[in-house]
Amino acid sequence: MVELPPELERHIFEWAAHIHPGTGPVLMRVSKYVASWIEPILYEIVIVGVKSRGSRLSLEALKKYGRHVRHLLLGDVPNELTSQYLASCPGTINLGIWTSRKLNEEAINTLNRLPLERLCIHLDAIFNYKDLLFPQAERILSAFHKLTHLDIASDSSPEPITTCLNLLPKLSHLSLPRDFRNVRETVQKYLQDIPKLKYVLVVSEGHGSEDYSEDLIMPDDDQRVVRCLVLDFFDDWNRGARGEKDMWVYVKEVAEKRSGIL
Repeated sequence: MVELPPELERHIFEWAAHIHPGTGPVLMRVSKYVASWIEPILYEIVIVGVKSRGSRLSLEALKKYGRHVRHLLLGDVPNELTSQYLASCPGTINLGIWTSRKLNEEAINTLNRLPLERLCIHLDAIFNYKDLLFPQAERILSAFHKLTHLDIASDSSPEPITTCLNLLPKLSHLSLPRDFRNVRETVQKYLQDIPKLKYVLVVSEGHGSEDYSEDLIMPDDDQRVVRCLVLDFFDDWNRGARGEKDMWVYVKEVAEKRSGIL
């Protein structure tokens, strides 16, 4: 029997775990060293409290394996548990918090310690808009020094919080829902006040034949504005976490098409 080089053997097992996620627990039983390869993949993506589609991973288990988590989505999670989930996953780079309930101080402090690169959130969860004046907003946002992608699920502030978002030094991609109040004026203000933005994505969720239907440019749209339909935000977030095509990949494709690369 021919023995495979360890690097190739590891690649095969990791590939199988990525392509067929359900096989992870079985593969971990092969040997201790195979388990050490598969364990980080098995817990790389964790989804909690999103209807019946979330993970069944308990908080106690997450405290043990949370160091492997890179993509974390929290849906209907009790406020008092949110900080525990966040603290259990200190390496999270892609986070979704799908609740508009105001997070408590402990959760916000824990959130600020994560090395986030992508964040999907209801801004009402982290801001009381009477606190948008400095230094409260600066304290909350200044920790997000690696954040490049911000998906604003909702925002009840009286006007766009461009001053606050300018505190994010690497922010380049911003997403807003199409039903955002005064969306056209809001998009223009974001582009005007945050010159480092490369793209603003205006997203509709609804019925259609496929995700990411053909981009439409309104007559007065800035070239950095991309509009698209997403059939299911959960599926889109999950695809992005798995490295598959999501709305942000679509933005890049549209940009390349506009510039004549495709």
